[in-house]
Amino acid sequence: ERDGYGYEPVPRFPAIPIDLSVIVPVATLHVDVAGAIREAAPETVRRLDFVADFRGAPIPEGEKSLTYRLLFQSAERTLAMTEVQAAVATCLEVLTTRFGAWQRG
Repeated sequence: ERDGYGYEPVPRFPAIPIDLSVIVPVATLHVDVAGAIREAAPETVRRLDFVADFRGAPIPEGEKSLTYRLLFQSAERTLAMTEVQAAVATCLEVLTTRFGAWQRG
C-alpha cells in the first residue's frame, strides 16, 4: 500500500511471472479480458500488463490472440507453483465462459 508520498514498500515475498495468451473473437475488448482476469484471481494477481494483440495466420479468421504478462504474488507468504497454476486455470475457465476464449499454446 502506498503512503502519502507515493512510496510503495518492497514486497517481502517473491513474484511469479506468467505469460498468458488466449484466442478470443475479434470483437472482444482487451479491457474486458483484463478485467475478467483480475476478477478471477484478485488475491494473487499483483500486476497485469497487456503485451500483444496478434491477428493473422495461424490465428483463425475472425479471432485474435491477446497476450498478458501476469505477476502473481502474495503479501503474506511465498506462493507455491501449484497455487499459481490453479489461479491460471481459474482465469482460463472465466475467459472461456465469458468470451469463448481458449489458450494459445
